[in-house]
Amino acid sequence: MESKIIRAEPLYLQAYNQLKKDITEGNLKSGQRLTDQQLAEWLGISRTPVREAARILCREGLLLYDNGSVSVYTPTLEDIAQVYVLRASLESTAASIVAVKVNKNTITNKLEEIIKDSITASSKNDYVALQKLNREFHRLIIYSSEMQILGEFYEPLDTKMAIFRSRTLKENLPRRISIEEHESLLNFIIKGDVLSCKRAAEKHILSAGKRAIEVYVEQEGLKISNDLLKTLNYIDFCLESQ
Repeated sequence: MESKIIRAEPLYLQAYNQLKKDITEGNLKSGQRLTDQQLAEWLGISRTPVREAARILCREGLLLYDNGSVSVYTPTLEDIAQVYVLRASLESTAASIVAVKVNKNTITNKLEEIIKDSITASSKNDYVALQKLNREFHRLIIYSSEMQILGEFYEPLDTKMAIFRSRTLKENLPRRISIEEHESLLNFIIKGDVLSCKRAAEKHILSAGKRAIEVYVEQEGLKISNDLLKTLNYIDFCLESQ
């Protein structure tokens, strides 16, 4: 097996970055159990840096220790709901900040290009490209706000979101709606309409969360708990207040 590691920086960091990428892109499946040896063979390196990388990923919640091995994080319905609620707050704030930037042409041009590429990817049923573009769109808005602490809060949420997106964006309706909502949000950013921008971003994220939960419930045959129902009621309240 050809090694995926370039021996130019600490191996455990390369292992960490590669494993994180494989988890978020679905190459390592939710719930999949792996030993140090299997991960080492997967990456083509020794077990020592793999163990260190696994410890970091366990601290981040993407891997879980499981009787001497590790298992890949499996999102629960409660996780999905909480992540989307938090993202709605962070991204609506970031989008409204970007909307009032004086020199935002570079940002809006990039967002417009991402939307065009997303339409093309959707028409070709290229789910991998569509997922990457969707993530790029949201990350560009977050980090264009130039608020470091906001970005630090967002990063772990975004990592888990990548797993959720791989499930929901394969459905024709959600991906079409997602692109349309991106277009609407971009228009408000271009106009500098802060209030509409904030509302559009919040509505987009919360609506996406509700769709994600509906898809997940149907796919996994899960039941909605009382705690989750409370969060869903909160999401409905926010959407109805738009």
